Amino acid sequence: MRMKFERVTSQNRLAGPRLAVYDLRASLKMPGTPATAPATSLHLLRPGSRAIVRHVGGETTVRQRLLEMGFVSGARLRVVQLAPLGDPMQVELHGAYISLRRSEARTILVETD
Repeated sequence: MRMKFERVTSQNRLAGPRLAVYDLRASLKMPGTPATAPATSLHLLRPGSRAIVRHVGGETTVRQRLLEMGFVSGARLRVVQLAPLGDPMQVELHGAYISLRRSEARTILVETD
């Protein structure tokens, strides 16, 4: 996800550059994708579903670990199976099979294929 910065007007030079706040849903739309494809949480997908990762949130340490495993924006994944009670879930990502807790899967926003 790209962060956009706006330069402060000359009337308020002492404040310096400031970070502009944008709606998360608007920032998840990628060029060339239909505007009707909403982002949803990974934990809501069923086995056999395919999706594209749009955003990884959550606690810093968990987020960093998910990014290291390959859950980066634009990565394609497939939900392989769910445990009997729905936790954990198995996901295929970059040819590897990864098991995620439901709490971890909630922090990953995806767009269904």
